[in-house]
Amino acid sequence: MTYQEKYTEIYKAYEQATKVMHDATQKISFTNGFGDATELGEYFKAQKAYRFAEREFHQLLKYATSRNLNPESEYLPFEFMYNVIKEDQKRKGTPWTDVQVKPEIGNGVKGYEANIRLTNNGEINRMIQGTEYIFPVVDLNHGKEAYDYFAKMLQNGGGEGFDVNNLKLDDIDASKPIFVKVTITVWLN
Repeated sequence: MTYQEKYTEIYKAYEQATKVMHDATQKISFTNGFGDATELGEYFKAQKAYRFAEREFHQLLKYATSRNLNPESEYLPFEFMYNVIKEDQKRKGTPWTDVQVKPEIGNGVKGYEANIRLTNNGEINRMIQGTEYIFPVVDLNHGKEAYDYFAKMLQNGGGEGFDVNNLKLDDIDASKPIFVKVTITVWLN
């Protein structure tokens, strides 16, 4: 898949989510009081889907424009996810040079931790220490590949001796959407 194809895919999802959000807003705007609880429920569901699609669309746009990518080049989703995390951390003040795979202890970094997990929960927890990133994956195997990639790129030791097939994933329902969550915690001097 090329970046152009991925852009088209994400744009269509964003366009559809916008339409559903508009329709859901229209349905609750003409009701008396707060209206039918199912209409409100559909509105909140549409709003959540819209926010997710909007975030994905804007992240890809920002990534593509900041990297001056060729639309015909191969789309590398794990690299894209990794660069979203890296650029966000740099914006937050984490000293993380382009040549570093992860922030190194020293040079302003007192401590660093990356926690990676697979989940069916697509919500970002803003009440935790650190910053949580969430990316959808196609299926459980794709999630395992993403987990393995992030372990090698972000965790201390580079995931040495780590076998993704040894993960305990009994709580993951493969029939529901699956996400890879990465929590980055950096303690600065």
